Amino acid sequence: MSPAAVLTLSETDVRRWLSLLRQPDRLSDPDLAALLHARGRMPAASSPIAVGNAARDMLVQAIDRLRPNDAAGPKQQELPYLVLKTCFVDGAKHVSAAERLGISPRQLTRERARAIRLLHAELTAVAHQDEGPTYRPEPIPAIADFLDRPGVRRSLAELLAAHHLVHVHGPKGIGKTSLVAELAAQTAQRTPVLWHRFRAGVSMTFGAFAFELGEYLRARGRPALAAYMGEALPAPDLGIVSRLAIRDLADGPQLLVLDDCHVAADDAGIGGFAEEATLRLPELRVVMVGRYREPGGATFPMPPMTRLETQALLAQLGVRTGPVMAETVHAWTEGLPHLVTLAASWLKAAAPDEVAEGTSALTQQQEVQDFLLSAISDLLDSADRAILDAASVFRDRFTDASLAFVSEQTVGTVQDTSRRLVRRHLASRSRGGDVAFFHASVREYFYARLTPRRRREIHERAAEWYATEGNVGESAYHARQAES
Repeated sequence: MSPAAVLTLSETDVRRWLSLLRQPDRLSDPDLAALLHARGRMPAASSPIAVGNAARDMLVQAIDRLRPNDAAGPKQQELPYLVLKTCFVDGAKHVSAAERLGISPRQLTRERARAIRLLHAELTAVAHQDEGPTYRPEPIPAIADFLDRPGVRRSLAELLAAHHLVHVHGPKGIGKTSLVAELAAQTAQRTPVLWHRFRAGVSMTFGAFAFELGEYLRARGRPALAAYMGEALPAPDLGIVSRLAIRDLADGPQLLVLDDCHVAADDAGIGGFAEEATLRLPELRVVMVGRYREPGGATFPMPPMTRLETQALLAQLGVRTGPVMAETVHAWTEGLPHLVTLAASWLKAAAPDEVAEGTSALTQQQEVQDFLLSAISDLLDSADRAILDAASVFRDRFTDASLAFVSEQTVGTVQDTSRRLVRRHLASRSRGGDVAFFHASVREYFYARLTPRRRREIHERAAEWYATEGNVGESAYHARQAES
């Protein structure tokens, strides 16, 4: 097996090796031997025991490389390392491992699949270390306070089984990303998944998606698209890009999830590629998630929660209600999970007369959301509010270190505030260590209320931060926002 062939190793191979990590006498197989050869780690003694021990050491060291160094930021991407170490190096059983990591067994299953994908990328990149840093795919979102809706998830799974291309659409806050993320996490246990989210001002074109797709395919041993993109930028021929991508996606079952497609609605090439690829590749499935129904493929309008689901989500968030109050909140929020989550935070602090007045006086979704966000923000002190205002200028996830710099606070202060924001469902801390607003509308609400002077000051600080981090694109964006 040549070094280039190492890149064709599958996640199934890696999963099998990890399951035998504590039994090195069973780790001797041709693929692992080829990987040892590629790394110059093949032992002089060729006995199965010697090869197995060398393979075990190589795998453990690959896991250790997923552990961030101190310069990578607080807890940045640490969970994949902890999951692999706990489950496979230490050999902890599933339930015990979940308890040690402080997550649920179901979440551990999801995080373990993600960690194996990262380790697979680490191992398959070894024969091409001169081609650049190891690819780190965008993780499938781990949605905080997600309420599983088995019936809705099953309907989506059945539609996806019958159709290659499915559009999941609905208004903001209805839980589209949460539902698809749950389905994708389950699919990733047996099939490769690429999750790509379109971001306003960052990745809004087919070309941006193609670059990400090229890196994903290169990590799977199909480097042609990535090589072409590297040579042809900044003006690749998108027809050639499409041909290369379709050819290299034809190596087995795969799922592509394109999230927030409404952000890239002006680029017809995205939907066109998804439609053509799924027509030509019988094992490829594509889910497009957005606010509007797109042409082509099957459609899945995301339904709001039922009254019983609203009541169950409130209970999950620590608010016990009877059928009457559950019906009131359900009608008030129209069953939108985002609004129900905000309502739960407000209900914990509101007096009965406030609840009666609020739920009867407001009827429009935007009015309800603004009322809830205003009520929750009134409970924050000025220091927390200052950090929240600073956080609103970030377009995407941010770390404690970046937020501390922009808000001119210590990291410890930011971490304390973040915990309070998470408790009030205004923010969500990922298991990789970074923080993101619970929903885009939360960011928009607080950003819109910044004074022009304060907005300029915060953007200037953000531009300075990204400049020191070497992120020229984000630094230029914040500099432009400060000027305008």
